Amino acid sequence: MAQGARVTCNLLHDNEATQDLFVEVNHGPFLIDHNFFLSGNGLNDISHGGAYAHNLFAGRIIAWPNTRNTPYHKAHSTEIAGMDTFPGGDSRFYNNIFVSQEKPVPWPERIPKQLDNQNYFGLATYYNLGLPVYMSGNVFLGQAEPCSHEENPLVQPEFNPGIKLEERSDGWYLKMQFDKIWADHKGPLVKSEMLGKAKIPDLPYEDPDGKPYQLDNDYFGNVRKTINPFPGPLNEQKEGEQFIKVWPKNMY
Repeated sequence: MAQGARVTCNLLHDNEATQDLFVEVNHGPFLIDHNFFLSGNGLNDISHGGAYAHNLFAGRIIAWPNTRNTPYHKAHSTEIAGMDTFPGGDSRFYNNIFVSQEKPVPWPERIPKQLDNQNYFGLATYYNLGLPVYMSGNVFLGQAEPCSHEENPLVQPEFNPGIKLEERSDGWYLKMQFDKIWADHKGPLVKSEMLGKAKIPDLPYEDPDGKPYQLDNDYFGNVRKTINPFPGPLNEQKEGEQFIKVWPKNMY
């Protein structure tokens, strides 16, 4: 189970046979932050209690319920505290950037056909799930659509970031267009207090040692602003096309 897990500061790409991230029958809390999800299918979500912050999603996202009864645990322990199913929801999305692609990549065969036929770029897939969802500070480009539960998302259907990942002899480089208005879009400083508790286990989002999270460093470890931090994995960028080495990198 992924309870208490954190997936942070990764570059994921060319996972066209499956998806970049599959979270299956977890009740949370778990944290996914400062990642580049650049494959055609970005996130397959059959879990509760996930918090997604400062990621770049270039592929499709689907969230769907499941009737399996699986365990959740006591805090920082493998001791089982209870069992529950998955009506969907109890997810948090803050300060992410969502992009669309012209030709959607098919999902693996196990995905329900009604979902594979939907071009869920962005968060529209979270509209009608069993538990509440929480969203703020997200940016949606091209055909990527916000969820109706988010107030004041930044939606730019005509903006094409032109994302390309290029491998060179010394590593991987990201080419991408940035817009200066992203810096003015209101988004929260993501920390444990504002994330609250995952509903099913009734536990907070925190480090394995019990210390609270505060996401005030970007993908490279650069310090973020505490007021309206720049969306996506990177700290504030210049407007226009940028060419950035994203792997390998220095860790925190």
